[in-house]
Amino acid sequence: MFNISQLKQLRKSKGLTQEEIAEKLCISQSAYARLENGKSKTWSIYLSKLCEIFNVSPVAFINDTSLKDNDTLKKELNKKDIVIKNLENKVENLETIVSILEKK
Repeated sequence: MFNISQLKQLRKSKGLTQEEIAEKLCISQSAYARLENGKSKTWSIYLSKLCEIFNVSPVAFINDTSLKDNDTLKKELNKKDIVIKNLENKVENLETIVSILEKK
């Protein structure tokens, strides 16, 4: 279910070293390397902090190949909300037209 293989990609995209991330997590560099290489089963206790460090949603670690930061996700969600509102308005307009036609 969880996919931590993205840690290395996230770390490199932020220009950080394993040692820098390890320091933020208050663990050794070798302990972080085990997390990044999938050799540690305790990585989930660091999930919240990893999300904070990389500015991603926990969804980024659930077998999702698209890594998007929270700002990008918010923009995409806002666009979808606008589309939904436009569709709702069109439905209301069609309902009004149907109602008018039914009265004739």
